[in-house]
Amino acid sequence: MNLQQLTIHPFPTSSRHDTCLLETEGHFFEIGKDTAELLEYLQANGRDEESIVRYAEAHNGKPSKKEIVAFLETFGKRLDANTTVTATVVNRSSTTRTSSRVQW
Repeated sequence: MNLQQLTIHPFPTSSRHDTCLLETEGHFFEIGKDTAELLEYLQANGRDEESIVRYAEAHNGKPSKKEIVAFLETFGKRLDANTTVTATVVNRSSTTRTSSRVQW
């Protein structure tokens, strides 16, 4: 998965949750604000272990390094396979999880 091929746009909806629109290779997906923030951070800073640790620490471990790595593995495989992606990122302001359903 090449993060530089992803473009993230604001995507206002009637949902209670903030959403964004992820564009890649001419396909569009609705994602949550936390997922968009993580992807934008990794685009700017790389997805090496050090960058992932810095992101997790800056967000008080929500999501954790382990959750970020698992998300990236699942997200990359699913995008590459042109299938439905369900991305879960822990909301940094609470212990609740927010999910973004991303569909081809």
